[in-house]
Amino acid sequence: MTKNDLTKMLQTLFEDSPNETFSFKQLFKTLNLDTHPLKMLAIDIIEDLAIDDYLAKVTDSSYKLNTQGLVEEGIFKRKSNGKNVFTPEGGGQPVFVAERNSMFAMTGDLHLLE
Repeated sequence: MTKNDLTKMLQTLFEDSPNETFSFKQLFKTLNLDTHPLKMLAIDIIEDLAIDDYLAKVTDSSYKLNTQGLVEEGIFKRKSNGKNVFTPEGGGQPVFVAERNSMFAMTGDLHLLE
């Protein structure tokens, strides 16, 4: 089994059960991963998916699909010193946006932050 095959299997499993939390042991059993190298590969893939925010880490050895989303809607505020700010619409902490990343946004623009 290749890394890509195992990645697709894991993604399908998590997408088919978006509200379920899986431990490593449950994943190994569900996907019939019975060799140590396959188990280690699965752990590496799961940790990579968590780093990419595809999965949310629930405990040290359990994960679930990240259903929070990675996109926020909010208002952009351009500052003369180049320290621009994106303020999420529903409240929350403002996000610093460097001048080089602000493109052509103007103060008051409604944007999606990805």
